[in-house]
Amino acid sequence: MIRAAVEAVLARLDRVPYTLHTLPLRLAVANVFWSSGMVKLQDWSATLALFADEYRVPLLPPAIAAVMAATVELCMPPLLLLGLGTRLARSFCSAWSW
Repeated sequence: MIRAAVEAVLARLDRVPYTLHTLPLRLAVANVFWSSGMVKLQDWSATLALFADEYRVPLLPPAIAAVMAATVELCMPPLLLLGLGTRLARSFCSAWSW
């Protein structure tokens, strides 16, 4: 009884395109990155202080690290929503997995 109900639900979900399943997840992750980038832009002096005192990124001056972080956090959400670069990101993730 329960197995048949689960199989019926899964069959219905299989009829929905995969991109529609992933869109809410992409939206959620993009929202987190966008919000973080906007917070960095709201108070740039606090962002620089955070990168200088808390994050202490090695090999990069705090100002350059802050600009790079804000740029990525504001430029990547639209690409994430459109699904651009996902295979490239997956290749990086699979290359670093042990």
